[in-house]
Parts: sequence; C-alpha cells; structure tokens
Amino acid sequence: MRTLSKPPTKKRHGTLALLPRPVGIGLAAGGACALAAGIVGLILDPDRLSFDRVSELILGMGAIAIGLTLARSMPVASVSRAKAMASSCLAGRP
Repeated sequence: MRTLSKPPTKKRHGTLALLPRPVGIGLAAGGACALAAGIVGLILDPDRLSFDRVSELILGMGAIAIGLTLARSMPVASVSRAKAMASSCLAGRP
C-alpha cells in the first residue's frame, strides 16, 4: 500500500535567504519612528495639518505594515547556526 507524503518544498539557500527578517525589522522600526514624529507634530501643533504631517503618518503606517510582513515571511527555525555565524562574521568585516 502506498502512503501519501508531502510534496517536496523549495528551500531558499545562500546569504540572501537571511535578508527578509533584518530588513523587515529595520523597516518597521523606521516606520514607527516616522509615525511617532507625525503624531508628536500633530499634538504639539494641532492647528497646522500640513502635507508633511499627513505624509509622515501614511509613510509610517505603510512602512510598519511592509516591515512586519517581511519579518514574518521567514520562519525562525530555518536559520541554522552556521548561517547565523557566517552572517555575523561577514557583518563585522571592514
């Protein structure tokens, strides 16, 4: 009798497979800063709702959404110790 098995999944290899998580975290952090700047600007000067303030709010929310999507696109278990060590060693090169 033949058993049903899962079809083989395509794995991403190499250093570029590690990029989505840190790029997503950085993008989300930058978006949070832009969103905070827009909110503080609105609180300190509520009479002046300019294009710059609205664009900071929209940019911040968009960057947070894209950053969190990128950060969650790669499961944590797929980063091996060897890949983590290689990326940390390459990041420290002058």
